[in-house]
Amino acid sequence: MTATLEINDMQFYAFHGCLPEEALIGTNYTVSVEFKFSIANAANSDQIKDTIDYGEVFSICQRVMQVRKNLIEAVAQSMLQALLDRFKQTESIQLKLCKIQPPIEGPVKKACITLHHFSHGI
Repeated sequence: MTATLEINDMQFYAFHGCLPEEALIGTNYTVSVEFKFSIANAANSDQIKDTIDYGEVFSICQRVMQVRKNLIEAVAQSMLQALLDRFKQTESIQLKLCKIQPPIEGPVKKACITLHHFSHGI
């Protein structure tokens, strides 16, 4: 049986951006991840090692957020790859990374990038 697991609006403070002041003052970010995967092993074993551990997902995202990059596209790609490397049972991942109140002229709540990855055969 295939299931969808969503972990929504994980919050981070980081220093990504092209502007010099972004490296100094940083800003808030949110990350949401949606996994599609088979729950057969986890449902039978009832063991966390057989599923996607929310805490580990948060830790992976947190680790990636600590490596400064200019573009949220680069951050999101690094995060997606780290999650794929760890959770091999994943059939697909959708990852949304949002920069809260990006430094642009005008009122903007957030700027987001959404990446989609589908395993072969899906």
